[in-house]
Amino acid sequence: MKNCSEKSPSYVLFGKRALSLYAVSLQHLLNATNINYKVAVFTDIKTFEKEKEKWIEYTEIDYHIYLKIKDHLKKRPTFLKKVKNKFLLGIFS
Repeated sequence: MKNCSEKSPSYVLFGKRALSLYAVSLQHLLNATNINYKVAVFTDIKTFEKEKEKWIEYTEIDYHIYLKIKDHLKKRPTFLKKVKNKFLLGIFS
């Protein structure tokens, strides 16, 4: 994470499979439906280090790419939410 001593934000993409798709193209990442990934913005190194421990790989991305991915994640239900909902439906039925 660059700029860790300054207060300018850094935008980060987390997730090994997401990074491999992002390396091909952003559109491949946005079309993927069954992978777990996260984008986040950090202004201090402490919170970044804490989040980094949860993921295998990560990379810094540009602000406009961060916005595209963030908007895309808001529009679609995530894979984990689908699994959680199916699990809860199985328990209560």
